Amino acid sequence: MQVKLSLTKAVPAGLIEELTKKSVYCSPHLKALSITGDGSTAVLTVDREDQAAAVSDKVSRFIATMIKGYRKFDRKVVFENDIPVTYTENAWEEMLRRNWAYDSGFGQVALAGIGFDLFRYFEDVFVRIADESFRARHYRFPTLIPAEVLGRCNYFSSFPHAITFATHLHGDYDVLEQFSEANKQGPLNFPRLDALEQPQYCLTPVVCYHCYRTLEGHNLTADEMRVFSAVGSCFRYESYNTTTLERLWDFTLREIVFVGNREAVKDQRQVCIDVVAEWLKRIGLRVRFETASDPFFTSDFSERTYFQLIADLKYEMRVNVSPDRTIAAGSFNLHNDFFGKTFNIRSGDGSAFSSCIGFGVERFVYAFVCQKGFDPANWPEEVRRFVKDRA
Repeated sequence: MQVKLSLTKAVPAGLIEELTKKSVYCSPHLKALSITGDGSTAVLTVDREDQAAAVSDKVSRFIATMIKGYRKFDRKVVFENDIPVTYTENAWEEMLRRNWAYDSGFGQVALAGIGFDLFRYFEDVFVRIADESFRARHYRFPTLIPAEVLGRCNYFSSFPHAITFATHLHGDYDVLEQFSEANKQGPLNFPRLDALEQPQYCLTPVVCYHCYRTLEGHNLTADEMRVFSAVGSCFRYESYNTTTLERLWDFTLREIVFVGNREAVKDQRQVCIDVVAEWLKRIGLRVRFETASDPFFTSDFSERTYFQLIADLKYEMRVNVSPDRTIAAGSFNLHNDFFGKTFNIRSGDGSAFSSCIGFGVERFVYAFVCQKGFDPANWPEEVRRFVKDRA
């Protein structure tokens, strides 16, 4: 059923997209939300009539929180490769048809054949950038991360909607026996609600936290720079927003991380922006780098978003997947001294500053086929070299 909700304060046009995206976390009974053109009305699709009032109340409070403190801010574009592109329609369906990709479950995708060769191409590029431009040290970190670490990094308070917990059954004979008996046949069944331990670990949402942990308590000299190149499987729950290779629950993140003094870290981020921009021009992808913010889900969402935008702390790599739609395939981030203070990493006489550059490998694969199509003969030469044995 549909419910029209008159809003006491209109939703600003610049907030509608972000508000709609986050609305999936309001209630499991809310199946869709749209905002009218003037921002004065929210149209809700609710799956049960007896839940309409409760859902409306949650949505009203959610919208009021999102609007609170909102300030319009024009995003700054620091690089744009605005080239003509002939886009491929239904690229995801075509990847499935060609067996370049397999749907492995909610928010999970397997890549194979030429689809996996493209994945390897992008991974190779990111590793070469880390090697040739920054002489980075390479790491492969675990999938699990202690909940205590995410707590210190304010992840639980800032991104509660995205967390994936890892836990296990209690080490208790009766609990294990009951669980085993209840699961002799059929789907997963929990015979008792208290069978699971409180989670002490989570599935990693970002790679860079692991990097900072390796430096915890370290004292770097004033001109010392540590550079990491790391890759890992990362997990962010996206609810109904999960789709194709664009937005996965389980995805691959390659990061280049800098830790050192303020100016050196900032300078290295700019070098990385320039290097990545030159590569993207070389392979002919339509893309722009623009100011952005993290997907905070907090009562001070607007204030934190505005601070990130006005301070140029985050630039997203917005790659086109159609003439009028882009996806964030990566980002260039400055953290100031937050992680230096959090992990007690010193640089000279003060806390260390940090920056991370993140590349969502599966998103680059998807954006590439959307723009370049499925015939390797039409791809840039350096990409063709990775797929010539399978073309």
